[in-house]
Amino acid sequence: HGPFGYKVPDVVKFLCQRLGKDPATVLGKISHSDDMGGLSAEVDALPIYKADDLANAGFVLYHFPGCKFCERVEKVLAEKKMASCLPIRDIHDASSGQDNKQELITRGGKGQVPALLLPSGSILYDSNMIIRFINTHFTTQG
Repeated sequence: HGPFGYKVPDVVKFLCQRLGKDPATVLGKISHSDDMGGLSAEVDALPIYKADDLANAGFVLYHFPGCKFCERVEKVLAEKKMASCLPIRDIHDASSGQDNKQELITRGGKGQVPALLLPSGSILYDSNMIIRFINTHFTTQG
């Protein structure tokens, strides 16, 4: 849904109709935030991870404090009591001697946060996608 409650495909169809464009052609080129950014098959194939296994599996959450989208993801992690289980790297903190922002750019091509590094090396960038992923693939159950 867009900011006013409209579904993206409906808005695109309306605009295409007004501009005389084929909606099917235009819709095929749009990446929707709820389709995991083109990573659906890869994401769906991942197992359910227990909280204690997140760091060893290779997950990393890139963020910076004060980012409202990062805070949304971190709130979900806190609610699931998993915030301390997932390695979190501040892209503006170089005190560890590691350039986290450059690492994110090198791995994924952009420095956008929040960003969740998956064990495969792929990265989810959208907070909604990350939250959906956390809710479907992370568990505190043993």
